[in-house]
Amino acid sequence: MSEASKRLLDNAAAFKGKKGPRIDYKLKEGRKLDPLWSVRTAMSFRLAGVDDLTLSFGVVESFSEFLSTMIDDIQTDMGLDAVVMCGSLFGEKKILQKTHLLIAKNHVVYFNKNLPMDEINTVFGALLLAL
Repeated sequence: MSEASKRLLDNAAAFKGKKGPRIDYKLKEGRKLDPLWSVRTAMSFRLAGVDDLTLSFGVVESFSEFLSTMIDDIQTDMGLDAVVMCGSLFGEKKILQKTHLLIAKNHVVYFNKNLPMDEINTVFGALLLAL
């Protein structure tokens, strides 16, 4: 994990408030996340004076909401039996809690504790949202 990623997640974990700023996440063609879109939104909040902890929490919270919305859209378009959450990203408590809370409202959620989704492992028989 890069130093910037670690700092962002540490700041989000240290945030004691209830709500962060709404960071926009957008998909490019091919269902790939457009990181510049999110960076632009976060930069505008930073330039407006939002502190590091609040902004970091907003990045994490908004990403969780984005994932939940994408899963709901996939359910509508294709149908889902369940959602499996795995990978090192969900090892971060704030992301895991927020994302699980949002997804579990509408879907059965399973956790794969033995096989993280990363560049080493492969997924068969699944719809993969490339982020």
